[in-house]
Amino acid sequence: MIPIAIEEKVKNLKGIDSIFELFEFLGYKEHLFDKSYKRNKTDFNLPKDILPNIENVYSVFNIEKHLFCFAIEIKNISRPFLKAVSKSLLDNYIRALLIFTN
Repeated sequence: MIPIAIEEKVKNLKGIDSIFELFEFLGYKEHLFDKSYKRNKTDFNLPKDILPNIENVYSVFNIEKHLFCFAIEIKNISRPFLKAVSKSLLDNYIRALLIFTN
């Protein structure tokens, strides 16, 4: 079972601030990046047709270059969009945790 406090934080994810707060709460504070640091969405070799749907990309943390966590603010969500973004990022990173928010 997931502790109630964690479950509530996950249910209440509403934007980049709450994502960083969740990982700080989970004990990843030493691995977190500055939340004001936005990545250039063209850095990820994403298909050009999905770029307009992406507002911002944040590197949330990485753990010794073995696990990369990205938060991606998007305009609209769809299964084909999620598949395209996931495939592109997983082609560049062996282990990636992707969090989508709008």
